[in-house]
Amino acid sequence: MNIEEVLSTTHRISPRERVPFHCTCCGECCRHVRQSVPLESPDVFRLTRLLREKDKGIICMDDFIARYTELALLDECGYFMLMLKVTGVDDACIFLKENRCMVHAAKPRTCRIYPFVAGIGDDGQPEYLVSREKEHHFKGPAVHVKAWMKRRFTEEDKAFLRMDLGSARDIARLMRRIPEFHRQQAMLLFWRYKYSDFDLDQPFLTQYAKNLQQLKAALSLLAIFCILRYSIKRRSKMDQRLRHIVEHYDEMCIGTDEHFRFHCKQCGKCCINREDILLNPKDLYNISKELGLAPRDTIAQYCEVYLGQNSRIPIVRLKPRGSIKRCPLLRDRKCSVHNAKPTVCALFPLGRSIKLDAKETDPNAIERARIQYIINSIECGDRSEEHTVREWVESFGIPIHDNDFIAWQKALFSVRQQIVELEKMLPDKSMERVWSITYQALYLNYDIQEDFRKQFQKNSDRLIDALEHLPALWKELSHE
Repeated sequence: MNIEEVLSTTHRISPRERVPFHCTCCGECCRHVRQSVPLESPDVFRLTRLLREKDKGIICMDDFIARYTELALLDECGYFMLMLKVTGVDDACIFLKENRCMVHAAKPRTCRIYPFVAGIGDDGQPEYLVSREKEHHFKGPAVHVKAWMKRRFTEEDKAFLRMDLGSARDIARLMRRIPEFHRQQAMLLFWRYKYSDFDLDQPFLTQYAKNLQQLKAALSLLAIFCILRYSIKRRSKMDQRLRHIVEHYDEMCIGTDEHFRFHCKQCGKCCINREDILLNPKDLYNISKELGLAPRDTIAQYCEVYLGQNSRIPIVRLKPRGSIKRCPLLRDRKCSVHNAKPTVCALFPLGRSIKLDAKETDPNAIERARIQYIINSIECGDRSEEHTVREWVESFGIPIHDNDFIAWQKALFSVRQQIVELEKMLPDKSMERVWSITYQALYLNYDIQEDFRKQFQKNSDRLIDALEHLPALWKELSHE
């Protein structure tokens, strides 16, 4: 009987109930158990600790796993569980000898609380079921569910389940973002942090909590690596609108106190046929905060990432939807994140940049240069209102001399300089990791409850410092 068949015989039960149950030590509950005795991380931890005292061949959890378990894939994304191996024609538990459990002192939780099944409900409290697949067991004196569980379902079990179930959805979501050709790598990470990377002489729970965080971080980085690897091959052309700006930049420039005529009629036309809504880190942070999402989840739902053909750094843009290429945040011709709309949208029909001499190599030149504004061709609204550039920009709460924009441009300048040099010496696979780390540092490492500017400065400074040290490290490693 496999685990699905076992669960089909269960029903919910109250801790206050009593159930007639008597163990006769017949060993029947330990037979016909192929793929029906799951091993959770604490089970493997406890069993390995027990068996290493008896078997010199068992030193670590990997040794136990290799000898006594088999893998059961729960999801095509690679999410799996370990199951106890079985032996003999009756598919008996590998630890059953003469109707006795050879690992009774550390038996898996599934066995320890039999005939009950335990879980954690939405309110964080334990929930219980009773399994009646062996009907002949249900006779004799009544067992009080609460008392039975108090002796067998430990506080460590409960704490583990809360952590495990609380992280399962996030881990599965991250694994689904990883393409099939990197699935094995994701499964190895899952194996390492869920079942392998433990010190048997240290408390389990503190290690498990740390491992879960490391697993999510490692899967996230792998997903980023896969996204960039795919997008580098996939996107090499500049958007036509951006190409037009590059080619006609000088003609489009407008002074901060010059006038232009424009009135927004909220028709939504500036939000369609758009492939050029690029997000800087502050835009992504503001949108994520408005939506109540982590930056990586905002990107997963609304954006795409590609490598800039000229900048050589990861670029995040809002991913257009449908045949009209509408902004994914457009709802009923209205912006669903109006209070946190991207800067490029808030400034429309204006744009801005900082133009430097092509030979400039000093990032500090960004701070000395002025922000140059341009006016795009206007194909919507009307000309019933007149504004100066300064009035228009500041009406959206954006300083005409925007320090956040200057900090972003300075970081881009510095990072691009380092990456261009690294591309000359590092192989493609190493550069893919550099781009992944760059993407993580610039766009993802933010807590939306904390101040953006401090986080951005810290992230960009650390990234630039790391990139500056890479060439010397690479030369040293290559020399060795």
